[in-house]
Parts: sequence; structure tokens; C-alpha cells
Amino acid sequence: FRTQNVSLRNLFADELLLFPEIVGQVVHNTQPVTLVMYLFKLCRTVNSAFVQLQVKGTEEKLAKARMVLFDAARQVLRNGMVLIGLTPVSYTHLRAHETRH
Repeated sequence: FRTQNVSLRNLFADELLLFPEIVGQVVHNTQPVTLVMYLFKLCRTVNSAFVQLQVKGTEEKLAKARMVLFDAARQVLRNGMVLIGLTPVSYTHLRAHETRH
């Protein structure tokens, strides 16, 4: 199980590092579908990571490293969404909407 977590963590980090290259491809080829497919793949990886890379109840140093990884994914997903013309919903917007209803 530990080896599986290391592999997922490495895959996760590698996918995040691809973002500048993907954006460069989109600019060069003017095919935004490349970015959309990348974002979908990253979402699937983040979803798997949420299940397998526990933060709560994990040793503090490891938990902090995982939180940095998840925060980087959040930022990459946000940036990608903005580039394709979507407005990301933030947690604070969701909380404000809940209090109004």
C-alpha cells in the first residue's frame, strides 16, 4: 500500500509539473481541448489522491507535504479554468451562498 501511495504521489506531482508545457502547446497549436483534457486527467488524479493520500491522522511533516501538493493542484486547476474562460467557485463563495439560503 505504501508503494502505491508513493507512485500516486509521484504521478500527482508529475502531472502538476506538466501545466506550463500544456499551456505552451495550447498557445502554439490554438487547441484548447488539450488543456481541457489535461484538467480532466488532473481532476481524476486529485480525486484518487484524496482517497489514498490521507492528511488527517498522518505524521505532521507528511501531512504538510501532502497539503502543499493539494494546494498546488487547486491553483493549477484554478489557473486552467480561468484560461478556458470558466470562473472557479471558491470555498468562501460557497459559504456565502449557504448562509443566504
